[in-house]
This record gives sequence, C-alpha cells and structure tokens, in this order.
Amino acid sequence: MSQNQVTTYIGVAFCTKEGFPAQLAVVLSKNMQFNVIESSGTIIESVNGWGEQWKHCVGGASPTFFEPLLNLVGILMIGVANMPPDYISESIVNQRLAVREARVNPDSLKHPYSNDYVCQAILHLCEKRTISLPPNIQTFLDGYITDGLVKLRRNQESRPDLYSVISLLGDRAPVFGRLVQQHVR
Repeated sequence: MSQNQVTTYIGVAFCTKEGFPAQLAVVLSKNMQFNVIESSGTIIESVNGWGEQWKHCVGGASPTFFEPLLNLVGILMIGVANMPPDYISESIVNQRLAVREARVNPDSLKHPYSNDYVCQAILHLCEKRTISLPPNIQTFLDGYITDGLVKLRRNQESRPDLYSVISLLGDRAPVFGRLVQQHVR
C-alpha cells in the first residue's frame, strides 16, 4: 500500500434508547476496531421532515460519544476501502439517497428509515466497487443487518459494560469488545 493511500473501515453502528427501535448509521473509521469514528451518516427527522445527515467528527470521536443521546449497542463491520473517509461519505451524499416509505412492524428491532438508508448506502458502495460483498449478502442485506443487531444485542446482554464490533461476514473476521465509556447525558 502506498503512503498516500488511506484504509477506511465501513460499518453500521446500532444505537438505541429505551422503548425505541434501533437507530442505524453508516460509520467510517481508519481503525478496524472503530476506536475512532471519522464520520457517520444516517436519516434524521427535522422540522423539514426526514433527511440525510452526515457528521464529520472533528479530531475523531469515540463511538460511544458520536451520538450522545443514544446508547451504542455495537458496530457491524461491513467492509474495507482503500480511500479516505471523506471520499466515501461524499460519494454517498452525492448519490442523494431518498428516504423511502418505510413499511416496518412497530415492534421491529430497527428504525425503518435509517435501516433503509444504510442498506441503500452500502449497496451504492458495492455498485461503485468501493467495497465488495457476495451477491447473496447484497440481495438479503436488510436481513443480514438485522441478524447483526440481534447478535450485538446478545453480546450486550452478557456484558453490558462492553459494546462489540462484529463482521457482517460472520466467522471470517475478528470480533472486538470495547469498554463502554461513561459520560454525562
């Protein structure tokens, strides 16, 4: 790898608040363990309705601080790209992904809009050949992401002081546990 080339790890962060479905965000980090989040993108509701929001974390932020009003369940690592995080986030933003009409059961584990956005963003990165995922995973990406959330929640139940980083590709990649940092909300 040349000195000018930057490796970016692409993941999906799952954040929750008691009584609400999980909020998903695309997260970009220069570290496989996601110790620092460079930027994150998700769908939020504002006075203008539902829309895309990207946060560029100045100086990098610990995953437990990038969404301070929610609790981090964990991160599902999706892939690795040999390009800077800003280039990847700009590629997603320039795609102008639409917030689709969500048809999700209210008891679902996922936030309907952010889940759809995250799937669109990941499939866009596959289409642009930024990352590569097997065709079966691309076809059933929503299910794989939901399964990832279930695994992360199981890990959290057994060790509430940790959040996990697991791979979408299952046993072929490492799993990391990170201490949850306590902060004032």
